[in-house]
Amino acid sequence: MSSAIFWKTARDSRAILICGLLGILVFETIWVIAISNLAPQLIQLWKGLEFMHGWFQALLSIDLGGGEISLNSFMGIGLVHPFLLIVSWGALITHCTRVTVGEVDRGTADLLLSLPVTRGAAYVSTTLVWVAAAALFCLAALLGLWIGGQIATIEDPATGDVATVASGIRFRRLWLVATNLYVLLLAVGGTAMMVSCFSNRRPVAVGVILAILLLSFLINFLEALIPEIMQYFTFLGFLSYYRPVEIIRAGHLPWGHLAVLAAAGLITWSIGLWHFARKDIPA
Repeated sequence: MSSAIFWKTARDSRAILICGLLGILVFETIWVIAISNLAPQLIQLWKGLEFMHGWFQALLSIDLGGGEISLNSFMGIGLVHPFLLIVSWGALITHCTRVTVGEVDRGTADLLLSLPVTRGAAYVSTTLVWVAAAALFCLAALLGLWIGGQIATIEDPATGDVATVASGIRFRRLWLVATNLYVLLLAVGGTAMMVSCFSNRRPVAVGVILAILLLSFLINFLEALIPEIMQYFTFLGFLSYYRPVEIIRAGHLPWGHLAVLAAAGLITWSIGLWHFARKDIPA
């Protein structure tokens, strides 16, 4: 590892990191406040519109069937909302392409790699930046839910008592969801690193990574509409291994899903390291 490259990459990415953290924090806080006002109506609506369950699954990329929806389920939806995924994935793509392909695209890679540091050290130093950023994104999401829970109140329809939303949220289970989210981000980051190392143009690398992530969204969308066909392709989507509502209902981590995501992230990251250490840097 090279501390100089680590801190340089962190400084270059700090604006995006700060904006992403603030955006996630504010969004999750607002999400809890909004849900606290709409949760009773949404729960009743959900019970009365069973034919819409498949469409909700398609739009939210999660499985809401197979159990009662609750306030905690809505908190889980906040951890798989497209806004959270777009911000975190976008920031990771920026981090992962900054040195591996960004320096090559700008024509400064030969200068960077002429320093007394190995390519492996440069690769690992860049990796540590986005690995830490992924953890911060997950913590920001949880903090936003906690802050929103302290601010917002909800009325018990049975007794009429008013209490803070935080009193009804199972934060331990949200931590489990955040753990799954973190491993998901690691898988996305590892894939982004691999794609970047196989490209010499940053726009091309970003385009390929976005195509992979959009395909993941599409697979989950179509899974709810044509399950008899998509059941053969769901294993290809990242979101197939990230089901927050199911984690909240079960109360334990889906170790199989975590293993698949961790293996995907480690394998793609290792392939990227292997190629980055051997690739020719164009002048």
